[in-house]
Amino acid sequence: MNGRDAKILMLLVFREAELYFSLRLVVFPRFSRAHNKRISLGGLSRYALAERIAQTIGQTPQGSLVEAIYEKTCGKPLVYQIALRPWLG
Repeated sequence: MNGRDAKILMLLVFREAELYFSLRLVVFPRFSRAHNKRISLGGLSRYALAERIAQTIGQTPQGSLVEAIYEKTCGKPLVYQIALRPWLG
């Protein structure tokens, strides 16, 4: 078996915006013709976000806080932590 017949599994993890603005132009044109599977992960549910916020602030958050953070972040785990900073003091 030579290198051309070898099968390779590549697992790439990235944020959608990063793919669109940078990696797409450099990496993916070469692999776009190959067999690939793309899985997009969504954000946390409102309930899961409320649990994360409670863990962060040490108390059950008000529904209005959860809703405000969810609306601004779509439940994205990294982004909710940034959006929560004003409430942390």
